[in-house]
Parts: sequence; C-alpha cells; structure tokens
Amino acid sequence: MSHELTHYKPIRNTLCALLFALCALIALYPLYLHFMSGINHLSAKNYIMKGYYGLAVERLKAAMAYQPSDYEIKKDLGEAYFELGNLEAAQEAYKKAKLHSKKATEKERLQIEVIFAQWVERDTDKRFRLLEEWAAKYPKEKDAHYELGSYYHDKRRYDEAVQEFQKVLHLDPNMGAALNMLAYTYADMEDYEKALEGFERYAEAMPEDANPLDSMAELYFKMGKLDEAIKKYNETLDIDLNFGCESRLAYIYALKQD
Repeated sequence: MSHELTHYKPIRNTLCALLFALCALIALYPLYLHFMSGINHLSAKNYIMKGYYGLAVERLKAAMAYQPSDYEIKKDLGEAYFELGNLEAAQEAYKKAKLHSKKATEKERLQIEVIFAQWVERDTDKRFRLLEEWAAKYPKEKDAHYELGSYYHDKRRYDEAVQEFQKVLHLDPNMGAALNMLAYTYADMEDYEKALEGFERYAEAMPEDANPLDSMAELYFKMGKLDEAIKKYNETLDIDLNFGCESRLAYIYALKQD
C-alpha cells in the first residue's frame, strides 16, 4: 500500500501544480483583459488627438473585444465616428455609452449626458445647462471647459470661448485641441496675429503632428498669403502624405495661375 501511494505521488503533485496554474490563470485573466483593452484604448486616444479617426475606430473596436461594457471606449468610438461623418454610428455608440455608464462617477456621467444631449437628443439648451453644471462642479476638469468653449465658439460668443480655452490651457498648456480651437477663435475674430501665434504654439506642442501645419495653412489662405499657405500645406504633407489637404493645395495653385 505504501509503495502504491509513493507511485502515485508524482502524478498527484503534477495535478496539483496544474490546478494551481489554472487558478492563477483564472485570477489573472481579468487583468489581462484590462491590460489589452487599455493598450488599444490608449492608442485610439492618441489617434483621435492627431485626427486619425479611421485608425482610432480600429483600435477602439479592438479594445471593446476585451472590455465590451466599457462606456469610455464607446464614448470615444462615438467621437471617432462623428469626426468621420458617420452620425448614425456615432449616435449608436453614444447610446451604448450612456447605457453602460451606471458605474461611472458623477463627473463622468455629466460628460456623457452632455454628449447625449448634443448628438442624440439634439437639445442645445439642455447641453448648455449640463455644460455649465459640469464646469461649475469640476472647475479643474479641462474637458468641461473645452466643451463649453466649443459651445461658445459655435454660438459666435468668441470672448467667452477664449476665456474657456484659456482655462483649459492653464490646466494643460499642451492640450492640442484647445490650442487649435483658441487659434481658430482668434481667426474668427479676425485677430490674425494672435491666431498665428496660437497655431505656432500648437505646432511647438505637437511637432510630429500634421494638423497644426494644416491649420496654419488655412489661416494664411484666409489672410490672402497664398505662398505661405502653399509652404505650410507642403510641410503638412511632408509629415503625413495621406493627410488629405491635396485638393486645397491644388486650388491655391490654380488661383495663383489665374
């Protein structure tokens, strides 16, 4: 009997080791899902920041494969689809983001409510009320001030827009979207000197990004400085050959020929 027990001991030890390994894998699996989702989500956010929305959608779908109930991924997916002009897909993503936001913090829920009011309910007044509440309750939340600034810009309340974008840049001096929108706001106010300074600051903050140069090119074109616009569009294409400004560049060349 003793000899038989000794004979089975290696098998028992192997089974115990396999069971232990299986338990460890089960325990680590949620961490693996979270890690893989996070890697893809972070990559997507970077693409959104640079304006590469198609690539962002790919990464966000990959992230959802690991965390299908993550409302933040769905929120960002909605933004990417909207920027691509696919409003129906954007609305669907925002609806799912709101549906899965029950575990979100109050601050996060307010952000989703703002987006939902804007793109799903199409209620401008409700969006504005929520924006004011979000910014008032969380004065250090840069996204709240950015969205409020964008609202003021769309309403042509440019002075108020400038104030909100400056609040964003006080919190995050290198936030590309805020630098871009502040400069565009100055351009809409026909303060071209401040607009150009803003775009140059944007380019310094994001030297590997093509969008600041494209924005500068647009400004130069608006100012009637066609040679400077051509130069900046060419610099844009030097960074990203597929950025999509070729038609504008061709149009300026045609103007110069006339």
